[in-house]
Amino acid sequence: MHIHDLIGIGFGPSNIALAIALDEQRQAGQARDAFFIERQPCFAWHPHMLLENAHMQISFLKDLVTPRNPGSRFSFLNYLHSKGRLQDFINLQTFFPSRHEFNDYLSWTASHFEHQCAYGEDVFEVLPETDNDEVAYLRVRSRDENGAVHERLTRSLVISVGGAPNVPECFAGLKDDPRVFHSSHYLRELAKQGAPKRIAVIGAGQSAAEIFLDLHGREGIQVDLISRAWAFKPSDDSPFVNEIFNPEYTDYVFNNPTGQREALLQEYKSTNYSAPDLALIQEIYDVFYQQKVTG
Repeated sequence: MHIHDLIGIGFGPSNIALAIALDEQRQAGQARDAFFIERQPCFAWHPHMLLENAHMQISFLKDLVTPRNPGSRFSFLNYLHSKGRLQDFINLQTFFPSRHEFNDYLSWTASHFEHQCAYGEDVFEVLPETDNDEVAYLRVRSRDENGAVHERLTRSLVISVGGAPNVPECFAGLKDDPRVFHSSHYLRELAKQGAPKRIAVIGAGQSAAEIFLDLHGREGIQVDLISRAWAFKPSDDSPFVNEIFNPEYTDYVFNNPTGQREALLQEYKSTNYSAPDLALIQEIYDVFYQQKVTG
C-alpha cells in the first residue's frame, strides 16, 4: 500500500493553508506526498451562515498566506486580480470583504488542490501500524457516501476538523426538535420552519447579532433576542490586543503552563467570544430605538 508523508483530516482554511505551504516546498525541490480527507461533498465554509450583508471581522490581509508569503499566488489580492475585481475592490476602501466573497476566495484556492483531496469521506478510525514494537505509520480509515471503506497509510497526521456546535445542556432534551437549532445550521433550518414565525435568538455574540438583524429584515417574522449579559459588548480589535494573533504568539501560548494559558485566554476573551462588531451593536440599538419611536 502507498504510504503518504502526510494526511490531513478536514480540508477547511487551516489545512488549505498547509497545502499551500507544502506546494511551495514542492516548487523549492522539497516535495512531500500530502493528501487530505474532507467529510463534506465539496468545499463549503460555514455555508448556513452566509448571510446577505455579512462581512468578515478580520482584515483580508490575514488570508490563507499573505502574512507568511505576501508574494504567493494564493493571496486574496491575487484572487481578486484573477476574477477581474481588484480595481473595484480597491474602490471599496475596505479591509473587510463580504463573507460571500471570502468564501468564494477559499473555494477558489481549494479548487487548486482537488487532486489531493477526497471529498465526501468521513474518517472513523485511525490505527497504529507497528514495526519492531514501534509505531511506524498510521492507518487512516474513512467511509464514503456509498458506504465503501477506504484505507490509507501515512507517516504524519494533521487533524483540522473545525469546531463542534456548543449546545447548552438545558436544551439537550430538545436536540431532536426541528424548531431548536444551532446558529451554524441557521439558513438550512430556517427554510424548514412553517409560518407564522416567532423566533427567539439566544446569545450575545457575532452570530446572534447577525441572525437577529437578518430575521428582523424578513417579512412575517417576530424575533426576540435573549442574552444572559446585561448589554452587548463590542469585540476588542485594538492594535495591542490584536498582537495576540501574531504568529509568534502561537508558540508563546502553547509553551505556557495550563494555568497561565487559561488566564491568557480569559484576558483576551473579548476578541471573539460574545463580542459582536460595534457597527452591528449600533444597528441593533437603532432597531430597538425605532421600535420605541413607532410604539
